[in-house]
Amino acid sequence: MNLRNAEIYDVQSLVILCRQLGYETSFEEIKFRLKEIESRLGHDILVVENSDGVVVGWIQVVEVVPLESTAYAEITGLVVDLHVRGSGIGKRLLTAAKSWADSRNLDRVILRSQIKRQRAHNFYEKNQFVKSKTSHMFELVKNT
Repeated sequence: MNLRNAEIYDVQSLVILCRQLGYETSFEEIKFRLKEIESRLGHDILVVENSDGVVVGWIQVVEVVPLESTAYAEITGLVVDLHVRGSGIGKRLLTAAKSWADSRNLDRVILRSQIKRQRAHNFYEKNQFVKSKTSHMFELVKNT
């Protein structure tokens, strides 16, 4: 299993994994977003590929610098292919995100997870993440 930064040739695999996570998206949308992410400092998507070179998991981590507290790393997305879940890929991705934060001298890594994803919550807790709060998410969809 190889860990590396996501590349434009990974788009099709990223689309499949996003859909497994429950987000319907297209090749064009992911290609556009990946290019946007690649252009921003403090934003990375890391992937794990299997021995055949197929991407079987990804994690997105960003540096957040809020006014009211110290900077931290936030995992904004994590998915492992449903056919290989439980094989250590998720743990490897979390370890990579922790290292990413360390390389930027960030002393916290946070993530958010939908209430319904109990299996994911158990996984995070097994990997030393502690539930720190429950909150509501509010969204404003602007008319375009």
